[in-house]
Order: sequence, then structure tokens, then C-alpha cells
Amino acid sequence: STLMRSSAASDVYKRQVFTLRDIEELDVAEVISITGMTAEQIKHNLYQARKQIRAKIHQIETDL
Repeated sequence: STLMRSSAASDVYKRQVFTLRDIEELDVAEVISITGMTAEQIKHNLYQARKQIRAKIHQIETDL
């Protein structure tokens, strides 16, 4: 469905922004150049990616 494709694309963007900003430690201008996203889109995707990661870590800790 369209919603599933949209969600999958969103996950790709979140993963890409997280990798570029937090793992490769690139600045926002470099991420804009690579992805073509706006600074606001990068900020939103990074926030959502970090939120998902925190939730997964919390779930793992709860399961231990």
C-alpha cells in the first residue's frame, strides 16, 4: 500500500540522516548536499531516528 511504501521510505531517510550526522559526524550543510533534504527535514528525521533508537534500547533493557 501507499502508506507502507511511505513508511519504508521514511525509515530509509531516518537511517541515512542518523548515519551521516551521528555516526559519520557530518555537519548539516554536508548532509543537505548529500541528501538534498532541507535543514528542517534533516532535523525532523534525526529526531525521529533517535527517538526510535531510544525506544528500542528501552525495550531491550526491559526484556533483560
